[in-house]
Amino acid sequence: MKAFSNKLTNEILTKAGNKRDKTDKVLFVFAGPNGSGKSTLIANLYLENKLDSKYINADLFCKTIFADIKDINKRNETSMYYTMDLVNRNIANGNSFCYETVLSHPSKLEIVKSAKEKGFKVVSVLVYTKDPQINVRRVEARAKQGGHDVPKDKIISRYYRSLKYAEELFKLSDECFKFDNSNELSIVEEFDEQIEL
Repeated sequence: MKAFSNKLTNEILTKAGNKRDKTDKVLFVFAGPNGSGKSTLIANLYLENKLDSKYINADLFCKTIFADIKDINKRNETSMYYTMDLVNRNIANGNSFCYETVLSHPSKLEIVKSAKEKGFKVVSVLVYTKDPQINVRRVEARAKQGGHDVPKDKIISRYYRSLKYAEELFKLSDECFKFDNSNELSIVEEFDEQIEL
């Protein structure tokens, strides 16, 4: 798997991760529409041992902890409640963690506000594309390979809501990064664009 550019990962972690005081409570929020590349970016950060915070992801729990639940809707619902419980417990206990979200609902901003109230430093990374049709094609390709599928109309409606709520997320963040991952060749292609802060 080709990693996201070292420029991106180093910028994120130099400013927000490895240089932080280890006593800091940090919430890493990786946000963006379905199919933008959030999971790939996070996977590369972990593969390169550049992110040491706990990773909380509902889709991952669906595939692992709750994989034996046959009904997909029940599995998704169970995973979502489990994820939110973990998020709330880690905030309450002051544990640094990494959270991935499509950011298509204002409740996701409430999580960030709650963390801020508990003294967390918030580092947000928005991974997005220039056109929701890119996201649609990527999700379709992912589903053909056995990955998580999302209906086309939901991808498009979430795309616009996600970008809208990102503005508020950035206002709540101590450090924020915006990354255009529109390259059509591959969701894991390298990028050399300047990171917008």
